[in-house]
Amino acid sequence: MTDLIFTDPGIDDFLALSHYAQANAHDQVSYLIASAGNVSLEHVGDNLQYLLSLLKAPLLKGYLGSGGFISEAPLETAASVHGENGLAELPVPPEGRKALGCLEDLAKELLDLRSPLRVLVLSPLSDAYRFLSTYPLLREQIQEVWVMGGSFRTPGNINAYAEFNVYQDPAAFYEFLQWGLKTYLVGLDLTEALEFLLDEFIYSDAPLGEIVKHCIEFYSRFHQQVDGFKGIYGHDVIAAALFLGQIPFETEPIKVTAVLEKPIEERGRIIWVPDSSASSYLVKVTNLQALKKLVLDSITALAR
Repeated sequence: MTDLIFTDPGIDDFLALSHYAQANAHDQVSYLIASAGNVSLEHVGDNLQYLLSLLKAPLLKGYLGSGGFISEAPLETAASVHGENGLAELPVPPEGRKALGCLEDLAKELLDLRSPLRVLVLSPLSDAYRFLSTYPLLREQIQEVWVMGGSFRTPGNINAYAEFNVYQDPAAFYEFLQWGLKTYLVGLDLTEALEFLLDEFIYSDAPLGEIVKHCIEFYSRFHQQVDGFKGIYGHDVIAAALFLGQIPFETEPIKVTAVLEKPIEERGRIIWVPDSSASSYLVKVTNLQALKKLVLDSITALAR
């Protein structure tokens, strides 16, 4: 099984990719595509290359996405959450994206491998949709898809209804689901059920520990101001843990019938119904404390 990950780092993507690099026991290459989302394509490309250099994980290979969105709307970055450069204003070396591979080469390599694929999407679905539309034979290799995205029974985090990744590109989210791939949706209903408080994290004074501490404290300022608690949500790292099969989960099959683009105040709102024959599944976790411990232990290990 080969893993294909779409990511828009982003502080929470940094935590998720770090968790993945620690926990992934595969002895084969995993492929990461930098996609626009939290910040522009230029920044996420630089950030991904920087993170790969920090993690020293030779089996993780980075590629630069194509940028842009399917929906007709300008990019709305999350600078107030992640910083102008997406990584809490850390001094990221510029133009690291030039060291990333191109998508044409990635597609050829994956098609030549003929390996079953697992896909994890931590970004808007723009690049995932575009890449798999351009190379449709790759869809035949996909066994399952995990998407961190959507707000189903809880309020959104970008407007009253929408989760950020879906808000960025509602059309890509909707059209991707129409392919009928087995898709697990990790939405705000799950990820905002857990608050990770600042005093629950343990850091070392090692260089990577200092970076983790800086990112989490930067991230927490937004949540203290907007959500009223001193800590963070673990959206993407929770999705990564579930993708890796590290925690038991339950599912609810649903059919997404529409994702709104207009009016703007409802952009990203998902219209859905329960449907036992559907190929999309809402993910639920009963033992939230076990999930929380898993994430905290991972971040503690990273910080050391």
